[in-house]
Amino acid sequence: MDTSPAPVTLDLTILAQRLAVCRLDPGEALPAWATRGELWSATRAADELSVVCAEADVPAHVRYEGGWRALKVAGPLDFALGRPENAGDIAVEQRAEIRQ
Repeated sequence: MDTSPAPVTLDLTILAQRLAVCRLDPGEALPAWATRGELWSATRAADELSVVCAEADVPAHVRYEGGWRALKVAGPLDFALGRPENAGDIAVEQRAEIRQ
């Protein structure tokens, strides 16, 4: 008898907004342009402030890599899915159906 947990199915959608990953100085404040888009994220580490934001809003003088898109996972999700001990519960297949 198989006692493994049932596979988890995630409903993914590719968001239309083109994103940029920006690298700012570690002591820099979060700039207003970074939070204008539909989706944004900021992470501060000791050596940099990383910002993911709308590519169209990034000023020319900022170091960034553009052309990114985001996947939206339909939720709500169980926080337990992110725990390392549960990593085996989500099977990743080579074939996926993603709505654009």
